Amino acid sequence: MARILIHICCAPCLAGSLLALEEVGEYKIEGLFYNPNIHPLDEFKRRQQSLKEYVSTMPEIKVHYIDYDPREYFRAIGEKFDPPYRCYSCWQLRLEKTAQFAKENNIPLFTSTLLVSPYQDQEKLKQLGELAGEKYGVEFIFSNFRRFYSRGRKIAKELNLYRQNYCGCIFSEWERYRKLSK
Repeated sequence: MARILIHICCAPCLAGSLLALEEVGEYKIEGLFYNPNIHPLDEFKRRQQSLKEYVSTMPEIKVHYIDYDPREYFRAIGEKFDPPYRCYSCWQLRLEKTAQFAKENNIPLFTSTLLVSPYQDQEKLKQLGELAGEKYGVEFIFSNFRRFYSRGRKIAKELNLYRQNYCGCIFSEWERYRKLSK
């Protein structure tokens, strides 16, 4: 059974992605919660705690947690404040960190829960994942997990896990509330 490292943005997306991975192949799954983009710190902690609660019911999945440092996110995006370029830089940062972690821990394959979201650009994620894989000598497993998005959200709701309403960064939160106030 091949080992795979999955970058995890949140528990609901992991729930859907695990369903998708079952269809793609048989894997020994490890997770990496690395999200310096999430703002504010309380939101980061809420998502991390929700993930910990969710995976506590799955002893077969080990999750690694990288400490919160939003400076990494702001360095990565520079002055690219608007989508999609801000998002591309954020995805690249998180996918590269996942590929690097996989390499350092002898995990030959990696993927991301970002692939389950209907709001993300699948082709750009595939491109960035493959580039990160080439850079670190690990293979990016791409599959469109989107059809499992609703099921993942349903699982999260049934388990009373936290379900956020924005991607995580300060800009997406601001954009969401700007739309709501119009």
